[in-house]
Amino acid sequence: MRPFDIVSGKGFHQVAQTLIDIGAKFGAVDAGAILPHQQTVCDRAKKQASIDKQKLSEAIQKALTSNGGIAVTTDMWTDEFKKRAYTVLTCHYISQWKLENRILATVEFDPTLKKTSENLNEQITSVLTSYGIQTDKIVFVSDQGANIKAALRSYHWIPCSAHILNTVLRHTFSTKGDSESDGIEDIVDMIDYCKELVAYLKRTGAITSLKHTVNQECDVRWNSKVTMLESIQKQYQDIRELLKNRDQEHRLGGIHQDQLTHLIDFLTLFKLAISELEGEHYPTIHMVLLWFFKLKKHCEPKFGDPPYMKSLRSRASALLDEKMCPNATHKIATFLHPKFKSLKMLVEEDRREVIKQVRELLPEEGVRLSHDGEGSNPVTEPMPATEQ
Repeated sequence: MRPFDIVSGKGFHQVAQTLIDIGAKFGAVDAGAILPHQQTVCDRAKKQASIDKQKLSEAIQKALTSNGGIAVTTDMWTDEFKKRAYTVLTCHYISQWKLENRILATVEFDPTLKKTSENLNEQITSVLTSYGIQTDKIVFVSDQGANIKAALRSYHWIPCSAHILNTVLRHTFSTKGDSESDGIEDIVDMIDYCKELVAYLKRTGAITSLKHTVNQECDVRWNSKVTMLESIQKQYQDIRELLKNRDQEHRLGGIHQDQLTHLIDFLTLFKLAISELEGEHYPTIHMVLLWFFKLKKHCEPKFGDPPYMKSLRSRASALLDEKMCPNATHKIATFLHPKFKSLKMLVEEDRREVIKQVRELLPEEGVRLSHDGEGSNPVTEPMPATEQ
């Protein structure tokens, strides 16, 4: 079975056009004489994969030599239909001042093995070795799963900030074992009502009567929840009228416009932060510190907030402190960005500590950092020959 939209695919168009061109040039041709045997296709695919892998390996080796290292992101996912687990590794490197990202491998995890840190490490190391990548020149980025963290403990590892923000929001809206939730359980219920409403509209085909679609959420991605809420708010009155005509108006009973508006306003900045931090084609590590302080400011109590919003902001703020915690690497990355080198978001003591850490990372022969007084910008100066 294939979806109907296969006819819109670029590859399908290329195959169709090629066959039409052959017919136009040579007339009626036996398809069996043109289409290759499946083994031939398999052999050619493997050959091309080998060629592409060699080219990628050369590009990575050049990046390792020129830039001193690369970044690798990794994640595990499961095919829910066949229940097969896969590990994906993607490398990120600079080439001609452009950030490149290429998939190194998508490898099925041996179903006979447990997903222990040792087995994960062995699989990851095997992929890196096949590309000839030196493990001491890699910075790994992944989620904070206990097994993957343990598997990467021998590498320079940084947690994925976008994943952390998803975790912050998941815990913010969790009411398990919380006796002082200040109405948050009503907000959680409203999100569930929105999910049920979207499911109903899609299942019954009622969605075709709306001007715009409504989006279902994905449990593990909070941005999809925000998109779902926005799609309902955008045409709330149209949905109400549609349900009224179907004698289903009760489905909006737990979805209140004022709560919906407050919730979307609160989540929109988190959505933007996650989207920016997930960027593939531009550096993001310097943004972690900036977004941390911006979200902390966003979580401060606002005048006129109902009790549930005060509780949401307080929870999210505490969780940002607990789970996001920008480290020295994030602060140094922000300092190295020309726009943010003054580090005005930090207190003077922390700014001086960052300058000290950068100075320690510089080679003995190179440049000297000076920091002229409180609030001034750090600058780089050539080191005198006598000092060099």
